Amino acid sequence: MNLSEKSIKHIGLVVPFTCCPIGEPVSECPFIPFWKNNSRKDNEELIEKLPEEELEKLQTFHDKCLRKKIEQARRNPDDEKSNEVNLKEYFKY
Repeated sequence: MNLSEKSIKHIGLVVPFTCCPIGEPVSECPFIPFWKNNSRKDNEELIEKLPEEELEKLQTFHDKCLRKKIEQARRNPDDEKSNEVNLKEYFKY
């Protein structure tokens, strides 16, 4: 992977381009369309190909989604449904 400033800034998006890092994705997850591509190298290259504005939106979604899922898991550690989050009410993507 070419470690440009853009790549370094958005390295945290490589995993969500591959799968949901915390269980089942929410229905409105903007990363789902990217999961068709299972190549890590191709996913890493997405960071260079996508416009900065889109990467910022994806990063914001990912950060808020992780925080919300972690909060729910802490409140309901034994609830298997704790990953099912309605993020539409939490924020607008």
